[in-house]
This record gives sequence, structure tokens and C-alpha cells, in this order.
Amino acid sequence: MTELLKATAALADSLGKIGPTLTSLIGAILFATIAALATHALPGTDLKPALMTKISPTPAPANTGKITTPADNAQQ
Repeated sequence: MTELLKATAALADSLGKIGPTLTSLIGAILFATIAALATHALPGTDLKPALMTKISPTPAPANTGKITTPADNAQQ
């Protein structure tokens, strides 16, 4: 565990010494990767069919030829 902490500290120190341009590049790549994973844009990140739900449209009300009034709607 101590060796891991030392390695992490050395990595953080070396990343602190690089310029802002390279830091921005690393951040942009990291952001693009996370966004692609979140939107399932990368291969192998497809949604499983079991998670997909079918959305059925609500049926349109039957046309009775009668003009409805707000009072009719309130009674329904």
C-alpha cells in the first residue's frame, strides 16, 4: 500500500509539472471518453434488449361527431 501511495504521489507531482496545454489535452480526451461512454457511442456499450422498453402510443379518442364542451369534459 505504501508503494502505491508513493507511485501516486510521483504521478501527481509529474502531472503538476507539465504545461497547461498538455493538461487541457488530457482533460479533453478524458471528457470525450466519459461522454462517449455515457451516450453509448463506443463499440460494446450497446444497451441490452431487456433494458429497452416499448412505448405504446395512447389511442386517440373515438370520433363521435359530437362537439365536446368544457362541461362534457368535466363530467368525464
